[in-house]
Amino acid sequence: MRRFWVSAAILGVILAVGGVASGEDVGFKIIVNSSNPIESIARSELSNIFLKQETSWPDGQVVLPVDQKESSQVRADFCRVILRRPVAAVKSFWQKQIFSGSAVPPVEKNSSEEVVGYVNAFHGAVGYVGPTTSLSSGVKVIRLME
Repeated sequence: MRRFWVSAAILGVILAVGGVASGEDVGFKIIVNSSNPIESIARSELSNIFLKQETSWPDGQVVLPVDQKESSQVRADFCRVILRRPVAAVKSFWQKQIFSGSAVPPVEKNSSEEVVGYVNAFHGAVGYVGPTTSLSSGVKVIRLME
């Protein structure tokens, strides 16, 4: 019986890692304003944007990342997959940045619908929403690359 559970756990890890690496459904969609010319983004570039280590798009437009509220599952998924750390570690990172006067965290919205509205309103905005969130004509989904 113990062997069964160990095998099941190993299979679960393999499937979870394989899904992220191959670009399968990761629990969120990355969205940008529909006027933004990019169609895809690397995980590392997106991580740098949300940690404000990269501040402009290739066309020179200022990047405006928008986060979901701290308690949302979509934010937990995004932090795990893109930032490769739990929400609490990201919060600690931002507290240090604020205290040192280096930077402030991205704007935070209460829902995927509010993120869609924000991204729709600003050309340089980038956000993430739940996989079933309805999108307005002013935003588009971009492909996440490893």
